[in-house]
Amino acid sequence: MVLATKITGTLWAWGENQYGQLGDGTFINKTTPVIVSSGNWKTIDASIGHHCFAIDIAGNLWGWGRNNYYQLGDGSNIDKNSITLISSSGDWKLVKGGWEHTTAIKNNGSLLSWGRNQLGQLGNSYATALIPAMVGTDLQWDQLSTGANFSIATKQDGSLWLWGNNNHGQLGNGTTISSAVPFQLVGANNWHTILAGYEHAL
Repeated sequence: MVLATKITGTLWAWGENQYGQLGDGTFINKTTPVIVSSGNWKTIDASIGHHCFAIDIAGNLWGWGRNNYYQLGDGSNIDKNSITLISSSGDWKLVKGGWEHTTAIKNNGSLLSWGRNQLGQLGNSYATALIPAMVGTDLQWDQLSTGANFSIATKQDGSLWLWGNNNHGQLGNGTTISSAVPFQLVGANNWHTILAGYEHAL
């Protein structure tokens, strides 16, 4: 699927819609862009899996699509085919969806995760989280990207941190051992742009 916003703030979607990931209230694939919302959106994310998120200009978090492992964070495991309010706290900065989990950063620099966690991809043990749960106590998180079952993030000092599945060495620490907690990759603290693919990172 594809998500896009226009300069007017409207949200559009097209492509596969088996799990309602287009958010248009149907489960029907769309071969041309359809308007999903006329609201004003600050940021959007189409996950590697089949779930999507958006943060509105008020800082509220919304989600839709596949939810079999609680990856939408609304406390249920029911797929949503329309945009659903996940949190109205008004302090969400960034959200990224993996295959069956989700990670996010709030304006105060806290890191949160939810969804499936069989490979430690939530960064806080191996327990599934039904709703957003804080990872550690640090309030210095800055940028974030989420792969299939792992995540990569930077802190405000430019340090690089990774956690989750490492079967192909995607955590970059010279091993194939997974990590259930974020660890700092050794190196200078000058990381700027990060991007996680399905099972690799840039």
